[in-house]
Amino acid sequence: MTDIPLSASGKTAMQVAIEVSRKAGEILTERFLRAVTVTVLDAYPSAEMVTL
Repeated sequence: MTDIPLSASGKTAMQVAIEVSRKAGEILTERFLRAVTVTVLDAYPSAEMVTL
């Protein structure tokens, strides 16, 4: 197996990957249940506002 160099902070590639995955999970969880307003435009001149 090849040796992957350590990051600038001294962490292994696996440690960095785990840290990044956890942070991504936090961001997704934080934003998943948030209400958003979406503008739906179709062929008609009016726009319908929909909250999901």
